[in-house]
Amino acid sequence: MKKRRNPRLSVDISSTFVRKLDALSAFKSQKVALFTLVWSVYTKAIANGLRRGTRYAEVFYKVR
Repeated sequence: MKKRRNPRLSVDISSTFVRKLDALSAFKSQKVALFTLVWSVYTKAIANGLRRGTRYAEVFYKVR
């Protein structure tokens, strides 16, 4: 897949972000992998939110 620089869609997830983290944390059997996953999701959401002007955001790319 070709790496795209600019996302096609950016969504403000500030109101549902805690719920998203809770859902990810529900998989208790994956404790080691879970830490890195949650950290990655958290930092990406903050970085995307800063670019969009919101607290947290998620970006989506068009796949052809």
